[in-house]
Amino acid sequence: MRWLSLGNGELEVNLDSHGQIVCFYYPYVGQENQTSGNTNRIGFCHAGRFTWVDSCECDMGYLDDLMIGQTRLVLEPFEITFTDFVDDHEPLITRIISLKNYSNVKQDIRVFMHHNFSLFDNDVGDTGVFDPEHHAIVHYKGLRCVLAKLVDESGRGFDQYAVGKKTADVEGNIIQGTYLDAEDCSLSGNPIEQGFVDSVISIGLDVE
Repeated sequence: MRWLSLGNGELEVNLDSHGQIVCFYYPYVGQENQTSGNTNRIGFCHAGRFTWVDSCECDMGYLDDLMIGQTRLVLEPFEITFTDFVDDHEPLITRIISLKNYSNVKQDIRVFMHHNFSLFDNDVGDTGVFDPEHHAIVHYKGLRCVLAKLVDESGRGFDQYAVGKKTADVEGNIIQGTYLDAEDCSLSGNPIEQGFVDSVISIGLDVE
């Protein structure tokens, strides 16, 4: 289900009911879907417990009638807000993640971002790799390339990552993948994989 659509005429990104990317159209809106409709999951680890956002209480909409999406989630003791927008001129989507800690003590939380691309709208022959020069994960095939980064407000980059294989059922639904590596709140650090691939990056935060 697509709840919000963000775009600039070259890149269109559709989000599901919990703010997760499900469609990534580029370079022609409505043609190549670089995810094939697969969910790019978002998860959090707090107090040793892992949670995917699709199990959280959530509300979402556009911000002030602009092409800016805002998703609010409740994950006790946090309120988490995603603010998402596509650049007016470049094929770039930015997500700002804000966390409010409603307890009276500092809390540790770890953010996990999953990438489930199917470049050229086809899962066959993709490569996922950790790029140390740009401290990013890159998914590429032929003329299609997607770069993903995750940084905190000080500019510090993600401190865990994993690239691996995924599998699908006979109807093409993803039933297993690298995203499962996140559910123990730690990632393997595998730097590269080819074929039918997905990846996850993660960063740990202290929230006053």
